[in-house]
Amino acid sequence: MPPLLISFDVAGTLAELVGRSHTQALTDLSPLPAPEVRRILRDVLGLKTLPSRDALTPALVRRTCTALMIDVDDLGFGTVPLAPYRLLDGARDAVAAAAVHAPVVLITNTSVFAESCLDPVREGLAPHLAAIHTSWRHGVVKPHPQAFHTAASHEGASVEDLVHVGDSWFEDIAPVLELGGHAMWITDDTSSARDYASCDRLLVVRSIGEATTAMTQRWWA
Repeated sequence: MPPLLISFDVAGTLAELVGRSHTQALTDLSPLPAPEVRRILRDVLGLKTLPSRDALTPALVRRTCTALMIDVDDLGFGTVPLAPYRLLDGARDAVAAAAVHAPVVLITNTSVFAESCLDPVREGLAPHLAAIHTSWRHGVVKPHPQAFHTAASHEGASVEDLVHVGDSWFEDIAPVLELGGHAMWITDDTSSARDYASCDRLLVVRSIGEATTAMTQRWWA
């Protein structure tokens, strides 16, 4: 059955940052491993779900810096200019092709501080998008199941009706498959992809440029 809703991740799937993100900068500053820094930013600071800039209180900043083992003056949220996104080759074509057959939305872990970074994506894809669902607006971060339930319900669909396209197995692909939805995994790690070859709700492609052909062959040929 063709999907009733198609969602795309942004970073690494449709676009790349022209510069460094806050997460990358803090990973460089902290002596902790990168996965631990991301966990702290997600769970301790709740950066991607802060409802406003004012929610980043001094106490929360100090607690986060302590957890990251960095100096409080290095945090810089709201003061350090953030790099914008740039659409990847083939991204606009993939979204436009999908939008012919079903509503298209973006589901992205984006903080209130980085909202403006999405402007090039929003402007480049605007004619083809039904909505952009950011984590800070919904208060939930991928891979939490509610991130996908919330986006789908906003468009009058369920996760079972959804095809989600993303590059992260942990944040994008695994949660959607566990919820009964369909997923397209963009990865160069073909050895890992073979482990999931028996899953009929998963498509694997090497780039966003291959996504259009893969989706067409699966659902609309």
